[in-house]
Amino acid sequence: MSGNVAAVTGCSTATTCLPAPGLVKLPQTVTMVTPQIPTTVPPPSVNVSSPGSLTPCSGICPSNGANNGNYGDISLSGNSGQVVTFVPAVVAGVCKPGIYYVNSISLTGQASMTIGPCPNNPAVYMPIIINVVGNGQATPLDIGGNGIANSTFNSTLLQIQYAGTGAINMHGNGSSSAVLYAPNAGITFSGNAEWYGSVIGNTIQSNGNARVSIHYDRALQQNLMTVGTGRWIRLRGASTNKSQLVVARVSLPEHGPDANPALLFWRSCYHGRDECGETTSDGCSG
Repeated sequence: MSGNVAAVTGCSTATTCLPAPGLVKLPQTVTMVTPQIPTTVPPPSVNVSSPGSLTPCSGICPSNGANNGNYGDISLSGNSGQVVTFVPAVVAGVCKPGIYYVNSISLTGQASMTIGPCPNNPAVYMPIIINVVGNGQATPLDIGGNGIANSTFNSTLLQIQYAGTGAINMHGNGSSSAVLYAPNAGITFSGNAEWYGSVIGNTIQSNGNARVSIHYDRALQQNLMTVGTGRWIRLRGASTNKSQLVVARVSLPEHGPDANPALLFWRSCYHGRDECGETTSDGCSG
């Protein structure tokens, strides 16, 4: 991490913030799991240069064929009406997480990207997973303009993941709530944005006089999930000291039911109900 990182703080409670111990160097390199993303977007894929809602994958993902969440380069620029919306999938009348495969995303001017509710129930949101391929793109993610809009401010509902080594530039305005997982890429923040959720990259840099605030969502310690080939694995936080952000190494076998995940997403548990609306005793079912 480099740039303007003098103001590193942690919160002991939701309302009381105390000085953090600063940047703590881990005793060894942390190796993160590289997400399994195709090297090219499955065909057919179309470029997007105008506002509108996209169609997610609703079957076996990734998959060839129309309406499978496959898009080329998404590039929007202009006024605040230039908004691309990612929505969940509906399968047999049931709202499911929306999975997308895009080659790149570029937002400039006042353009933005956002997430929408379930098409069949505007009162319900489900996770959106955007897999960025980055084929032939030196900067597969160039998020400027008005950046990423997540009106729920529930960072579990939007995950962006990228497996490559291209540059990621985050220079949008306003506040964003999401999880950005790009363990092999350099991530550069500029401007005066507020990021709520988590950011994982090979390097993280704050440019010039930028004052970017990254607020780690501690709910992710309890709700981080990884999808293997057959069962769910819950990854719980390794520390009960809530004033410190702890990064732990996660090792998954190469074969078997816990093989390297095809995607990661965060299960949303709040108000005593899980994503499917089932009542639970502690806000999350096992």
